[in-house]
Amino acid sequence: MPTTTVWLLMGGEDYRGGHVLGHFATRELAMPALQAEAETLPTDIVRTTHGEDGSTHLHSDGDWISLTAHPVASAETT
Repeated sequence: MPTTTVWLLMGGEDYRGGHVLGHFATRELAMPALQAEAETLPTDIVRTTHGEDGSTHLHSDGDWISLTAHPVASAETT
């Protein structure tokens, strides 16, 4: 089954879950949206982490934003 990777930009509050803010074909295409969302956080970013896969996680007191890669498998049609 062929797979591709999509990048999900998500945001939420600690212990209250989160939601998808956008999906992108590449990390580079997602970066402007990540920066725009980071500017909307109500307080300063207190922690930033980067994963080996290129993922980025921003934490601002009880709020968070993440950009993560997700493999998507698609069924072949004949």
